[in-house]
Amino acid sequence: MVPVVSQDIVLVLAKTPPHPQQSVQHLETIHGTINFLPAFKSFLQKHFPHNRIMPSYQDHFDVFRQLVIILPPDPRVSESPKCLWVRATPEVLPSPSGQKPGSPA
Repeated sequence: MVPVVSQDIVLVLAKTPPHPQQSVQHLETIHGTINFLPAFKSFLQKHFPHNRIMPSYQDHFDVFRQLVIILPPDPRVSESPKCLWVRATPEVLPSPSGQKPGSPA
């Protein structure tokens, strides 16, 4: 994972995306991101108003499984930094027995 530091906030992504160069059509049909392109354009216009490059249906995007956001510690709560996980799929919790379910041979 490669950390990116900005204003005491650290963002951590995998070094390589597990699903590189996915088309907008693939994101919409396979991943169910129906309004991906309009939402992404709106985000860019709001947070980067001077950006002149706008994404289109011909663009491709890397898809990661998760992003870890490490926030600086809040001394009122704890001295430890806080970690937030943003996942592309739901978290898989271990079974109560601690063992993986059986699978056919």
